Amino acid sequence: MAQARGSAMTMSRVNTAQLKNRCETGRALLRLGDFLNAPVVDQIDVSAYNGKAGDTLRITASDDFEVAGVEVAIHDTGGAVLEHGAATAADGHWNYVTTADLPPGQPISIEVTATDRPGHKTTKTQTKQG
Repeated sequence: MAQARGSAMTMSRVNTAQLKNRCETGRALLRLGDFLNAPVVDQIDVSAYNGKAGDTLRITASDDFEVAGVEVAIHDTGGAVLEHGAATAADGHWNYVTTADLPPGQPISIEVTATDRPGHKTTKTQTKQG
């Protein structure tokens, strides 16, 4: 009986070591995948944006590991930056609250850049008639 118990403990130690090794391998593969893949800006929701300070742009961005940050810049048709800043993470999305009032009807482009933990960046631009 003592020998069977000892064998079970040895098997338990082996299984624990194998499991720990597999977990470390899995984490390493996740980090490698994150290093190889840039984030994606999936959607820029401008439905609540009317060119007024305090309006919200809602951004959906994804990555195989984690989106570390999202930056937003609003440009006029000539490319001049009208405002820019960091979006904040909330409920699985990123929100950018605008700070400037724009003239009614001014056409703009909204440039969103997502960054992942290794520092890869992806930018998506969407136009809107202000």
